[in-house]
Amino acid sequence: ILGEWFASNKLSLSPAKCKYAVMSSKLKTQSESTKFEIYNKEMKEIRENTDSTNNPLVGLLVTERLKYDDQINSMLGKLRSGIYALRANKFLPTFAKKNIYFATMHSHLGYAGVILGCAPKKLINKVRSIQNSAIRILGDVKYNANTDALYKKFGILKVDDIFTYQACGYGWRFFHKDLPKAIEDLMEISSERALQIRTKKPH
Repeated sequence: ILGEWFASNKLSLSPAKCKYAVMSSKLKTQSESTKFEIYNKEMKEIRENTDSTNNPLVGLLVTERLKYDDQINSMLGKLRSGIYALRANKFLPTFAKKNIYFATMHSHLGYAGVILGCAPKKLINKVRSIQNSAIRILGDVKYNANTDALYKKFGILKVDDIFTYQACGYGWRFFHKDLPKAIEDLMEISSERALQIRTKKPH
């Protein structure tokens, strides 16, 4: 049936490249694995403790439990590569090191912040720690130096501020009717006076 729906809408799906996930209302891994076929070919199931634990969806690693661990760990690996690049070029002028930072680290920190900003604090703390290390390299200071003044000096947002900035951007677009309808329909005003918004509760 799904294959017929794709065909009738002039779409196609590659069973070799796509995966599927069975999600429960409590976001728990189902006790038994399932089988799913399309075009008479079996697709892989996204399932914890298997060789198919996640699948990228527009740059985000999705699991059947919608956990953030895989995505954050993937990000940490990319950020560590940025740290390596900064250390390897620590004798360059500050402006050059800032370019390296924005090219190798900020691009990852700023991707999908509205979603990643909801990750557990213990995961965000790991991201924050690596960003602080990068700022210390930019400032050529000790490994345990305070970084607050350095963020201001270099005009760089902390990861928490990046997430907040992006969330505020979505809020502004919501109040100005500038969001795609599919996203706008998921949100509602919780306080007219305070201009607060929230996601709608499912009926």
